[in-house]
Amino acid sequence: MPTRLLSDEQRRRYGRYAGEPTGEQLDRHFHLDEGDRAAIAGLRGEHNRLGFALQLGTVRFLGTFLDDPADVPPSVLATMAGQLGLRRRPGLDGYRHGRQRWRHVALIRDRYGYRDFTLDGRARFRLTRWLYALCWAGDDRPSLLIDRATAWLVGNKVLPPASARSSGSSPRSAIAPPIAPGASWRVPSPPSNGSTPRLCSTPDVPSPR
Repeated sequence: MPTRLLSDEQRRRYGRYAGEPTGEQLDRHFHLDEGDRAAIAGLRGEHNRLGFALQLGTVRFLGTFLDDPADVPPSVLATMAGQLGLRRRPGLDGYRHGRQRWRHVALIRDRYGYRDFTLDGRARFRLTRWLYALCWAGDDRPSLLIDRATAWLVGNKVLPPASARSSGSSPRSAIAPPIAPGASWRVPSPPSNGSTPRLCSTPDVPSPR
């Protein structure tokens, strides 16, 4: 039988907001400290300051940048606007369609140390090795492994490939090729010659230089 790796809920929430963040999540991921405020203070225009703050909070929370940086829940918008002291929230149509949003993405990546999964061989190697160890030592379901891989990317400030983000595909599809119909996700039995087994669905990833 074909193997379904992701639940409908996982597909729906990957790389986007799936609802309102909790109060604890707002405090943890959307709080602007002195360094954040210093970076934002140098931007011209309230729409640019708010747009930057939204993108910063989003990448901290979701681990990716949105195709529409203003497509955030009302609580996120209110939290950021309140911290910036904006009594009237500026319109963001010009920001979402302008070039400044992309300059902010580059600034956030550089200032806060975010890396691109596609370009960072060390990150790909570390994630693949970590997933291999999880599969070898346990029997976690593929859907749980995908959640754990996504959490690893967020925690290590590694941005998933843009193609996976924009298409709504899973992080696993960015890490390994899809499993053929009828195949199963499993760790093969140890070979008789004592060599190290390979995770059946994970591609070879060269060691980082």
